[in-house]
Amino acid sequence: MPNLRFRVARRGALGLLSAVTGIALAAGISGPASAVAPPPTTPPPAAVAFETQTSIGAPTSPAASSGLGTHFVTPAALAGKRQTFTRGSSLAWSSDTFEWYWNGAAMSSSTAYQADGYVFPNTVTLLGVKRTLAVASEHLWHGTASIGAGVVTPWGAVNVYTTTITDNFTLKPGSLTHTN
Repeated sequence: MPNLRFRVARRGALGLLSAVTGIALAAGISGPASAVAPPPTTPPPAAVAFETQTSIGAPTSPAASSGLGTHFVTPAALAGKRQTFTRGSSLAWSSDTFEWYWNGAAMSSSTAYQADGYVFPNTVTLLGVKRTLAVASEHLWHGTASIGAGVVTPWGAVNVYTTTITDNFTLKPGSLTHTN
């Protein structure tokens, strides 16, 4: 029986320690002498700010060799571009990067990927960037990310607020347009 009492006492002490730690963390995050505020109804300005960063351009295909003679067809000039759209601030951000190629007025190919970063207690969840349409003249993409802030509890992290944003992108030869 003494072994059982030790287990019960140890469980009680660990439970008390985790509860005290959770309360201390919550008090430290919420600030001095403040009550728990309700979640904001609108996201902070950093979550909806939109910044565009454009790179110089992607490499083009190599030129045809001139030693082959004039009766061979010269390959068409393939042009390309890479552009990154970043939403958020230095505390929580997500970005969608697109790279696309075209030949004259026809789209050749396009690819995209997402990246994120955040500083605790902010959270960012990437929900994917997907191409929804690919025709000769344009490619349409949707990029979705969720930005929020959380609180650590003894039972895990709990988000205080979360905002999910979907951006729509239209890639055409030489240009990219963005809408929400």
